[in-house]
Formats: sequence, structure tokens, C-alpha cells
Amino acid sequence: MRDAQVTICLPVQEWWGVTDDLKEIAVDISKRNYRALIPDLYKGKVGVEVEEAKHVGCMGFCMGGALTLAMSQSGKIDCGAPCYGLPSEGHGEAEKMKIPLQGHFGRQDTFFPVKDAEAFAKKCNDSGGNFELFVYDDAGHAFLTAEDHREKLDQPLSSDETRKLAWSRIYKFFDKHLK
Repeated sequence: MRDAQVTICLPVQEWWGVTDDLKEIAVDISKRNYRALIPDLYKGKVGVEVEEAKHVGCMGFCMGGALTLAMSQSGKIDCGAPCYGLPSEGHGEAEKMKIPLQGHFGRQDTFFPVKDAEAFAKKCNDSGGNFELFVYDDAGHAFLTAEDHREKLDQPLSSDETRKLAWSRIYKFFDKHLK
């Protein structure tokens, strides 16, 4: 059945955006029987000055949350908001994360248990980091995405109030650290 599946490679842009060079890389990847999908983080704009990328925040969901945390130890972003995702052992060292972080996890998440998020945040904070953790009692995994995803994952549907509260906290966090 593997033959029926699509193999995808995600070439992610450098700080200045999706350039012609990156597009050529994607074409080359596709010639090797992969589908290349380039996330356009700047919505078509190509930055030309280093100053344009001075304030960079990162957020992600599930795997993207884990990647947000892994990226946060690089010092290349100003803040991060991981949502229900943690890096696997050896891919994100909490002790090295010194930028402001704000995590959002559901108490009923069966993929990333709250106890793991709490332990990760504590390890980060005990090492001089700044990890603010929010736990939502009525939420499971993927509580900030479309309901059909949560149903497919057999996770509880959180309330609209929970999702609104989480998003308001995330936007306030980015306003504080990026503006």
C-alpha cells in the first residue's frame, strides 16, 4: 500500500522568504519523485534587509509545537508558543531554552500528557528559562484546530470559551514579545 501514498518534502525558507533559489530547490526535489511544498511564511514578500527579520515568533501544533520548542534553543527566534507538542528525547533540550515560551496543552490529551508538559516547563524554568504553561481542563489533543481533526483523533471537543481563551493568551503573548 506504500506505493499509493505521497512522499512529501518541506523545504523551509531562510529568513528572507521564498526566493527563486528555494523554488528551484523545490523543483529539483520534485524531479526526485517527492512532492515539494514550500510554506510561505511571509505571504509572498521577500525580505531584503536583516532588520525585517529582527522580531520572529514561532508557534506550532502537535509536531509543529515540538519543532517550535526545538527551534527555541537556537536563539534565532524571539519567542515561541508550542501547542500540544513536545520534542522527543534528544531533540529539544529544555535547559537550553532561554527565550519566552508559552505552552498550551489539554488536560485530556492522550498524545502529550500534561504531566510531560509540566515536567518539560519545570526543567526549562529551573534552568533559567521562561516557560509559561497553560492547561485547559476540558481540552484534548488538537483542541485549537478544526473539530473534525479532534473527532478523528478520538479527543474531546473543548468549549468555544476554551479556544477563545487560548487564542487570546497567544496573541497577547506575541504582542508582548514581538511588537
